[in-house]
Amino acid sequence: GGAGTLDLAGTSVTANGGGNNVNIDVDSISGNLTGTGDNFSATVNNGTLNAGPVTSNQASSFTNSTGNINFTANITAGSSLTAQAPQGAVSVNSGVALNANGGDATFNTNTLNVADGGSVSTTTNLLVDPTGTTSNNININLAGTANLNGNAIQFVANGGGLPDGNINIGGPGTGTINSATFIDYNLGTGNLGVDVNQIIGCNRINPAAAGNPNSISFTTQTGDINFCTDLNTSQTGNAGPITVNANGGAVDLMNNNVIASSTNGDGGNVNLSGSTGVSNGGNINTSAPNGNAGSISLNGGTGDITVLDIN
Repeated sequence: GGAGTLDLAGTSVTANGGGNNVNIDVDSISGNLTGTGDNFSATVNNGTLNAGPVTSNQASSFTNSTGNINFTANITAGSSLTAQAPQGAVSVNSGVALNANGGDATFNTNTLNVADGGSVSTTTNLLVDPTGTTSNNININLAGTANLNGNAIQFVANGGGLPDGNINIGGPGTGTINSATFIDYNLGTGNLGVDVNQIIGCNRINPAAAGNPNSISFTTQTGDINFCTDLNTSQTGNAGPITVNANGGAVDLMNNNVIASSTNGDGGNVNLSGSTGVSNGGNINTSAPNGNAGSISLNGGTGDITVLDIN
C-alpha cells in the first residue's frame, strides 16, 4: 500500500476487474485512471489523481492523501461513491457526471469544484464533510449549469475537534442545488454564504450543530427559497446580518422566525427580498436591549409580504 509508483505520463491507466474487486494503492498515478470492477478503489499519496470513466457494480472510492482529485469522465457506482482529498480539491470536469445509484455520495475535502455541465447525483444522501482536513471550511464552486442532486444534501462544517468553519457555495449566480427533501448547513458559529442560480428543497440551518452562525446570506436567480428552520444569528455580543435575495421567486419562511437579536451588543441587520413575495414569516427580531437594534428591510417585489410580528 503506497509503496510503489505507477508512472505512465500521457497515457491511460486501465484497471478492468469485471466482476472482481479493484484495489489500487500506490504512491502516484501520472496517467488518467479508467476501469471497471465490482468494488473499485484507488488511493494515491502524491500528485493529482485523474480518473474516469470508471464503473463499479457496487462502491467506488478515490483517495489522494496530499493532492487533488480530478474527475475527467463519468463515474458510475452501483452503491456509494466517495472522494477524499484532505489536503487538496475535488473537481468535476465540464459535462462529467458522478452517479451513486444505490448509496451516498461523500466528499471529504475543503473544496469541491463542479464545472459547467458537470453534476453529482445520488439516490440517497450527498454529503460534503471536511473530515480529515486541517479546517472545517467548505468552499463549493458551481459553474454554469453545474448541479448537485440528492434525496438529501448535507454540508458539515463543524466537529472533529476543529473550530467551526465557514460554508461558501457559489458561482456566483450559477449552478443548482437540488434536494428531494432537505438541504442541511451544519456550521455552528461560522459564516454561511450561498449564491447560486437555484435551490430546490428546504433549507435547514444548524439542524444538528450548536450555536448560531455569525452571518447568513442566500441569493438565487430562479425560483423560491424555502426555509425549514429559523434563520438565527443572535449572539450575546453583536449579532450578525441575515440577507436573503430570491431574484426569481419568493422567500418562503414556512412559519419560521428570523432572529438577529443581541443580549449585550447590537442587533444584526435583516434584509429579505423576493421578486414575488416574502411569505409565511414568523417573528422578525433584531432587538438589542443594551445596544442598537438592527435594521429590517422587507421587499416583496410584485407579491405580498406576510410576517407574524416585527420587533
